[in-house]
Amino acid sequence: MPKFFEAVVADANMSYFHSGQLFDSSKRVRAALAILRLMWDSDGFLAQVVYRFGSRMWSLGVPLLPRIARAVSMLIAQMSIGDTVIVRPGVSISHGYVCIGGLTEIKAGTLVAPFVSIGLVAGDFRGPTIGHLCTIGTGARILGPVEVGDRAQIGANAVVLEDVPAGGIAVGVPARLVEAPSPGDGE
Repeated sequence: MPKFFEAVVADANMSYFHSGQLFDSSKRVRAALAILRLMWDSDGFLAQVVYRFGSRMWSLGVPLLPRIARAVSMLIAQMSIGDTVIVRPGVSISHGYVCIGGLTEIKAGTLVAPFVSIGLVAGDFRGPTIGHLCTIGTGARILGPVEVGDRAQIGANAVVLEDVPAGGIAVGVPARLVEAPSPGDGE
């Protein structure tokens, strides 16, 4: 598990990036103030910080605090992230109402929109692996032991039950791949 402050700084950096703002982490005090502001402004980020705290306590073997942290995350933003989930530093969860479970990994640079479920299908304890710099749209469901490649995009309300290749765009129920427009299209 990553160190608490390092993970929170990376998460804040990604959250500020996705909101179009600059985040200066060159000075610890300035970074801490920016993080406090983001915690005040965003229920999702506040719940993510609480998750990071609980995750760090769990990795250090501290009893009870991880359970309390999970309950607080649920109260703050209806965010539930299981003990077996690995959320790499630098993930942005834009708002609450997110449920992540199973043996799942989410890599750095990923943006998770509200009302997203990432987790299991019945009878399997393995969850998805989400690559670097992915975007998961509002209301999407990514279920089962699927691989979502780097820079993939999952559309709003998509239900992903199969692998999505790197750079792929998946939309619909069940999700299907669509071709991204080439840079010269539409001119």
